[in-house]
Amino acid sequence: TLTQRTWDVSSYLGQTAEIRIVDNSTGGWGFIMCDEIVFSDSNFSGSGYQNDFSPQNSNVYDWTDLGFTFRSEDQNGRYMDVTLVHGIPFTWIELNNLVPLLIPGATCKIYDLSGNEIINFPVSLNAFTMEFGNRIYGIHLPTGSILYRSTGGDFQVEIPTSSPKYLVVSDLPNRNLLSLYDAYARNKPVNTSFLWDYKISEGKINTTFQIDTKNLQTGALNGETLMSFLPHHYRNTTINFNYINGADYQLILGKMHTASGQLFSIDYSFGGMPPYLPEPLNLTDVQKQRLNDMINYKASHSGGFNGNTYAKGLGENSNVMLMAKTMNANSAFTTLKNNLKTEFTDWWTYNPSEASNKKYFFANYPDYGAMIGFPPGYGSQGFNDLHFHYGYFTVGAARLMMVDNDFKQSYADMAKLIVKSFANWKHYPDGNDYLPFLRTFDPYFGHSFAGGTGDGGGNNQESTSEAIHSWFGIYLLGVELNDPEITALGATGFLLESTAAKEYWLDVHSENIPSTYGKNYVGILRTDNLAWATYFSGDPAWILGIQAVPCDFFYNYLSQDSAKIHSIWQSMLIDRTTQMIDPDGDGPLGAQPLSSTTDPFQNIFEMGSYLGGYQLNFMNTFNPLKAAQFTDSLYSKGGSWATDVNMITDYYIANATITYGIPAEGFHTSIPSGAVYKNQKGELTYLLYNPTNKDVDVAIYKDNAIIDNIKVAAHTYYNSRMMGGQKPVVAFIKPSTNEKFALNDKIKLTVSANDNDGKVQWVDFYEGKTKIGSIVQEPYTISYAPTSAGMKEFYAVAVDDMGNRSDSCKMDIEVLSIQQMPYNTTSWNIPADKILAVQFDKGGAEVACHDNEIAVQGGNNLRGDTGVETENSNGNDGNIGYTNAGEWYEYTINVQTAGIYTLSVRLSSAYGGALRFEFDGEDKTGSININKTGGWGNYKDTIVTQIPLKAGIQVMRVVIDKAGANLSSYKFSLINANMPPAAYAGNDIIIDYPQNSAQLSGLGEAYGGATISSYEWKQIDSNPIINISNPFSATTTVSGLNTRTYVFELKVTDSNGLSGTDQVAVLVKPENFAPVSKPGNNFTIKSDQQPIKLDGSNSVDPDGKIVKFLWEQMDCNNRLIIEQASLENPVAFVSGFQANKLYVIQLTVTDDLGATSAANISILVEAGSTEVNEQENQFVIVSPNPFKDQLKIFLGRDMAFNRLLLRTISGSFIMDKNIQNCNEFNLNTSYLKPGYYILTLISDRQVITYKIVK
Repeated sequence: TLTQRTWDVSSYLGQTAEIRIVDNSTGGWGFIMCDEIVFSDSNFSGSGYQNDFSPQNSNVYDWTDLGFTFRSEDQNGRYMDVTLVHGIPFTWIELNNLVPLLIPGATCKIYDLSGNEIINFPVSLNAFTMEFGNRIYGIHLPTGSILYRSTGGDFQVEIPTSSPKYLVVSDLPNRNLLSLYDAYARNKPVNTSFLWDYKISEGKINTTFQIDTKNLQTGALNGETLMSFLPHHYRNTTINFNYINGADYQLILGKMHTASGQLFSIDYSFGGMPPYLPEPLNLTDVQKQRLNDMINYKASHSGGFNGNTYAKGLGENSNVMLMAKTMNANSAFTTLKNNLKTEFTDWWTYNPSEASNKKYFFANYPDYGAMIGFPPGYGSQGFNDLHFHYGYFTVGAARLMMVDNDFKQSYADMAKLIVKSFANWKHYPDGNDYLPFLRTFDPYFGHSFAGGTGDGGGNNQESTSEAIHSWFGIYLLGVELNDPEITALGATGFLLESTAAKEYWLDVHSENIPSTYGKNYVGILRTDNLAWATYFSGDPAWILGIQAVPCDFFYNYLSQDSAKIHSIWQSMLIDRTTQMIDPDGDGPLGAQPLSSTTDPFQNIFEMGSYLGGYQLNFMNTFNPLKAAQFTDSLYSKGGSWATDVNMITDYYIANATITYGIPAEGFHTSIPSGAVYKNQKGELTYLLYNPTNKDVDVAIYKDNAIIDNIKVAAHTYYNSRMMGGQKPVVAFIKPSTNEKFALNDKIKLTVSANDNDGKVQWVDFYEGKTKIGSIVQEPYTISYAPTSAGMKEFYAVAVDDMGNRSDSCKMDIEVLSIQQMPYNTTSWNIPADKILAVQFDKGGAEVACHDNEIAVQGGNNLRGDTGVETENSNGNDGNIGYTNAGEWYEYTINVQTAGIYTLSVRLSSAYGGALRFEFDGEDKTGSININKTGGWGNYKDTIVTQIPLKAGIQVMRVVIDKAGANLSSYKFSLINANMPPAAYAGNDIIIDYPQNSAQLSGLGEAYGGATISSYEWKQIDSNPIINISNPFSATTTVSGLNTRTYVFELKVTDSNGLSGTDQVAVLVKPENFAPVSKPGNNFTIKSDQQPIKLDGSNSVDPDGKIVKFLWEQMDCNNRLIIEQASLENPVAFVSGFQANKLYVIQLTVTDDLGATSAANISILVEAGSTEVNEQENQFVIVSPNPFKDQLKIFLGRDMAFNRLLLRTISGSFIMDKNIQNCNEFNLNTSYLKPGYYILTLISDRQVITYKIVK
């Protein structure tokens, strides 16, 4: 942090000098910064008054949202209390046994309230100005105060004995404002509040500064004060106050305007945000394969320790996880999701063994009111960059919650605690009693500070983009948890921080950065200066690039100022040709610049995929098409260009931006997680995410008027570009391809299923062509018992809520003729037996065990036929050694008594590791961390508690999660036989409407000698309540069912009073699935671009055919002309549009059984014309233009135009000509009057309009 130093250099007058700054610090990381070297003269001769006040300390003892009060006190108990408030141009000083001295430090002039200079002292003044050093200060005193001046030019104030003892200093823009400022000066703030409100239905965020005051002279409460406002407060906002003429200030952040009041309200427009951009629709097959390859690569490298000092991996992997979901890369999606869940679960639970590793847990840090949870680095131990790090945790957790309800239910409170650590939205005592209010965010400046506890030089922030990212995470978490408070906090923080980034780091309006700064972008913004630098690199690409970290879609907030962003980015390229590099890293700069060219592609290539990826992220905000082209070209370079997470994200987002565009101006929706996007073609897309358990009716607003209503199903991301008719996608998760099983195995088939434009209703499973079952609820798992050996083909087909069936997904497995058997013929008895690790079941590799290496790596091969490394050790118990992640061993066990068990695992480890235990395919322990035991031959017990086991024969699988252990034995101990009973609600049921009833049959299994005493069925879905004929019987009938999915819970209670539950789903399929209306994408036209063609031929019916298409205008604008050849024809031509209006046209489709559905298309009409000439379209020639009696038209062979329209400039029709199969023809125009005309050519793919003149 910069601090000021002053030297007297008068002895060197007239000489040439060199300033040398030497770094005498030691250590592995450091730097020198120097800024603003100023030479000045001062003839001030010193004070004539003696200052006898020497404070021993200055401590803050009171603070509010915008300010604080500190006390400076000396050893005699004399003190002054100083109150400072952000944005208020007064400093209040309250005195105890002190006489104020005013020491200007330079020759000073005094002026009274009338502007008269005071030259005779002493003088009685309640207010006056002190003017020196090009500054004007107002001094506001108690009534009857007297001002004295010494011979040295200092001043002393005598305050009447009976008056309150205070002095107020104001910062005056000019002397003439003294009287006005004096009227407010004595109203000292006693409380200041920063308030916010997200007005979703209005598309606005309101922020309010509330200043409660007390007059120092009279004691009157809540008088008005003055407050000054920065550019982000007044640009493009609506306010409830007026600015004072001439009361402006110029700061390094721009010009400030001043207003009077007590409640300052500011409204910002905010149209909401979707959680991510859906699948790009412009990709070729090659591009899709490239993107899927990159996603799969990331998935295969997503395990391990991602929540490091920066925690970036958690945020980045969650982003790629959602990309995998939208791209239907189900295997990659499942891997990324599971790895994220594993690490988050580890981070957000605590095991005492983690303390020595100093990772994978969080701890309360009450001394600083904090939660700490990552290793130190770059000053993080002093809370540097806290919101950056915890922002990655927040984003990763919120995205994981979108796809994993179990994680959401388990860790929502922990996620909120992490948010409160850096952005607590509560004040003490309403909120948490040790986490401060908005720790890293400055409500007045509108942005965060990253310097942790700060220092004498104030605070700073360089990567404001990571702060924006953290607010996005809070916003997304609030949406996913359906928590309006957290949602409003995230939305407000995101809007203010992104606005501040545009104003103060990028200066998109070219009004704020001082001309003396010399650059048009800022690296580090401090409280008192701007720095063209970063804390780790002098490369201009990093100085700018640090404002685009991490890569993501929400940087489209910069796209509204794309021309300026482009200009800044180009200047960065120029800066790289003049910025010299340090060739050997020893400090001095060489003569070679960072780059010899300003060519964008070459610069990005020279930067490498990491930094270059952030530059592509920037490029996407002003030229997504070029960014997409660059990502393709760079992918072809191979290496990290095809694997780096930045490149994966850029590849996806650039193309998604081409498809959907950026938030459309003037639009918002009635839910926070919805937005209207507009691409460069003018097409409008509704992106509406509903995370709740109920369907939601979403209103679409244009200029605060409702233009459309969309019903969005529960847990659905509605994309108007893709709604209706899309097939769901299904993929096998388990088993793996060609996995081997014993003939007596119970095989669990598990698939993932996804539907981008609705929801999956059920999944059918087949062996060959024989259906073996259907599953309605996740997890989509079905059990299969083979009856014969050989290769088996299994298929899965998903069906969505519109009746669309997925392509079948195939899985081949091999059933071996051998059977898996216990090692000693009989099962291991639990808890009686000690299970020896080397005596896993017989059956061989891939049946009873799996080892990663074909060859045995070591040991004396007690089980050499299996490939598992075993040896005789540990008192002849033996051990399995050379364990690696992914290996497993199975043991057939017989649990003699159901109950809760403790497991003692006898093992040795030199480095530590991890393993888990599964029983009949169900993970009962989670990943267990193994501590070092002191050597490979030093065996110790690792204890695992609270393992619930049912009675009977089952298979225990030991899975190695992390290499590093020799396994010797496993011993179970029963700690509680009083285990809750098991409930079995039966298999999911699917029936066809009009059948409206179903029979439910349940079972209960009691343990520990108990018996089942009662059954109870309960409906737990959000549908209307239906009839359960006998809810207290094991078997009952439910009736009154309609076409939807119902979920029922069976609760069984045993004679000990313990209960267990299970669920079953009943799906009622419709007799006829309704057709799906697809009127096309919303789009924008110019006012002369008509008629337009609407085509509903993409509408589909999943189980029949569409027989009727009806186009109707739904808005309240002027009536349009809709021309349709017949109701059987899906095409309509529409004209009569007027400029600056949004029209809504509905397409209703009817199928052959009478079912209907409707959908809307919105057409935004902008003023202006669309002119296409010969140069703009080489495939169409209209000439001559201007024309006389003949007009010649040439059409390219592939254009396939079928209709020509000629209209007057006012829209009246003159000609409607069929031009199908015509490539060249003449129009007789001799009868036309001189003037302008509109010629329109229409094909099935496009409408082209020309303005022509006779």
